[in-house]
Amino acid sequence: MGINKLSGTFPSSIFNLSALFTLSILQNQIQGTIPSDVGKTLPNLQVFNVASNQFTGTIPSSISNATSLLKFEVQSNKLTGQVPDCRKLHDLQYFNIQLNHLGSSKNGDLSFLSGLTNATELRKLIIADNNLGGTLPTSISNLSTTLQKIWFQSNQLDGSIPDEIVNLVSLESLAMWYNHFTGNIYTNIGKLSMLVELDICMNELSGSMPSTLGNLTKLSKLFLEYNNLQGIIPSSLGECQSMQALDLSNNNLNGVISQQVIGLTSLSMLLNLSSNHFTGSLPMEVGMLKNLGELDVSDNMLSRELPRSLGGCESLEVLHLQGNFFNGSIPLSTSLLRGIQDLDLSRNNFSAEIPKFFWGFLFLKNLNLSFNDFWGPVPNEESKKRGSSHSLKLIIPLEAGLPLLGIAMVLSYFFLRSSRKEKKEISLNTWRTLFCKCHMILSSKLPMGSLQLV
Repeated sequence: MGINKLSGTFPSSIFNLSALFTLSILQNQIQGTIPSDVGKTLPNLQVFNVASNQFTGTIPSSISNATSLLKFEVQSNKLTGQVPDCRKLHDLQYFNIQLNHLGSSKNGDLSFLSGLTNATELRKLIIADNNLGGTLPTSISNLSTTLQKIWFQSNQLDGSIPDEIVNLVSLESLAMWYNHFTGNIYTNIGKLSMLVELDICMNELSGSMPSTLGNLTKLSKLFLEYNNLQGIIPSSLGECQSMQALDLSNNNLNGVISQQVIGLTSLSMLLNLSSNHFTGSLPMEVGMLKNLGELDVSDNMLSRELPRSLGGCESLEVLHLQGNFFNGSIPLSTSLLRGIQDLDLSRNNFSAEIPKFFWGFLFLKNLNLSFNDFWGPVPNEESKKRGSSHSLKLIIPLEAGLPLLGIAMVLSYFFLRSSRKEKKEISLNTWRTLFCKCHMILSSKLPMGSLQLV
């Protein structure tokens, strides 16, 4: 009966079918509570799946009487209260209570984990997106060595992540983001050699990134952003030749960007090193990222000219370089970034004529050149080729004085007209607003670069 449009309350008579092996009503609109004696009336139950409904109330403690249970999935409901003891569920393989309102955000909410150590075949343990609080018990190391997935994210968990978690040698996915974990990333994390995804971002972790991360050669996604990590990026990360997404943004990392890391040719989704304290230049190895979709090194202390090899990133859709000390001109090779959609070069020291090839980027939606020393006209004949179906958000610096006022008004007229399917006269109020804003910028009543042409 799963994946239908059933609504109302579930018939209580169903819960009296003592020979029932499978109860699956996922993805409906069923309301009500789970009967308190469900484990007693359905003692032979192997699959209990009521996910993605509108059940309220608590998880009955009697569920532990269904000792043959293999899969217990109640995610995406409105369940509250504490998670009951499951120590009798020796055959349990999947346990998913994600996206409910379980727990009290206090110590003791995780007491049920000790009971799950008896489930020697447990493969997936998903308790994310609840109100579970407290610290992770060291008994977590006694969970089944067959465990492949642990998702604890988006709760109220605190304290350190126990080193003993590395005993779970079959782990492929470990997600603990958006909690309040403190302490360091344990150095023996390299023992989790099967790990494919590690996400412990948005916590309060500190210390340095251990070099043993390089032992996780199967890792494809590493998310450590929004912590308090310090020191350099270990060059050993270059050993993670399966890496597709790497996000280390919003930490206190420093030093130069490792050539081994930025040269990871497997990166295809994301490389985000923004909002740290990196220095030096952007390594020429960046050109090896031919399949990368998004590169963000903004808000660091990077300097010197951009490498000509940047044009080798032919799959880039997002390139954020703002908030650094890059200088010189934009390399001609960047004209090869034909799929670029979002390009931000603002708040640097670029000093050159605005490249004409920018207007050949047919998919470009956002272009920010503000707070540099660019000069020259902003061509608009090429922009007309975009047609009325494409809108470009252009932010340019207004440091050239009054001559740019005329350019701004001409460009505004063009973009306002091209964004409409029917060519209509622009109202007097539109012109008045544009003129006043330009005047206020030029008279320093608004910050430079605040004019947006859409």
